[in-house]
Amino acid sequence: MPELLDPDPVTDHGAARADPALTIEQALRRAAALCDKADNDAAIRIYDQILAVAPDTIAAHHQRGIAQAACGRAGAALASFDQVIARAPTHLEALINRGVMLTALARPDAAIASLDRAIALAPGQPEAHYNRGNVCSASGDFAAALASYDSAIARAPAHALAYNNRGVVLTALGRHAQAITSFEQAIALSPQHAGAFNNLGATLRQLGRLEAALANFDRALALAPDYADAHNNRGIALAAAGDHAAALSSFARAIELNPNDVNPHNNRANALAASGRLDEALAAYSQAIALAPTHAESCDNRGNLWRRMHRL
Repeated sequence: MPELLDPDPVTDHGAARADPALTIEQALRRAAALCDKADNDAAIRIYDQILAVAPDTIAAHHQRGIAQAACGRAGAALASFDQVIARAPTHLEALINRGVMLTALARPDAAIASLDRAIALAPGQPEAHYNRGNVCSASGDFAAALASYDSAIARAPAHALAYNNRGVVLTALGRHAQAITSFEQAIALSPQHAGAFNNLGATLRQLGRLEAALANFDRALALAPDYADAHNNRGIALAAAGDHAAALSSFARAIELNPNDVNPHNNRANALAASGRLDEALAAYSQAIALAPTHAESCDNRGNLWRRMHRL
């Protein structure tokens, strides 16, 4: 194997200095160990060192892309996966990961094309179908998303994430009973899946089953206490049950955890208005609109409240 030439020191989290005599195989193992410790920046530096002396090392390009994605650098990760595919056009994992990054970059058509290439190469690979479902769901094509999740589950019957996301699209399609079953299957396969409990609660709330919904939000929060969306959904259910004081507490926690999400701001304003705290509600709607000026629900709610206040 070629050797790394003149490597830079690796100092993050006490990692050892790279050895000038380290082989590429040894360097790849060292970088993988850093990724396992979530020290992705240090791993990326080692992958860069490898590629500086051996630019056709496919594993380095691919693993660098995975590390870059873990750091939230979707554009850089896409470039790394493109380097893999330029050298190995049938590299299945790179095609799938490329599709995931294109989805993150809001390029759904290109993402679908990459995932379809992966499916054509390996029709039995469940992750390509699963990620294709995610792209279709994000694009609002829920029927196509459902078909892709069904394909993933047919190939991997214990795929908890596919069952969960299948439940989300079934809810969007108004097929609530099937959605509940899908969420329950996800939970049976992965009892620590806070998102599945949250999604099940949201579907139950839509059906007016508030007590059951609240129980599922509480289970989600027991697993993930800082789950902002579950706090927000819990507040919606509490408000629907008429407990506006408790709802306000849930919305406040959701805002604390994710202050840039317009939804808990709008929901908090709704609860303030329902509690008769109209001036505070008007200010809360204005906060929501400041965050998202085109958020139609907040704009409508503020206008309706303003007209109501001026009729009093």
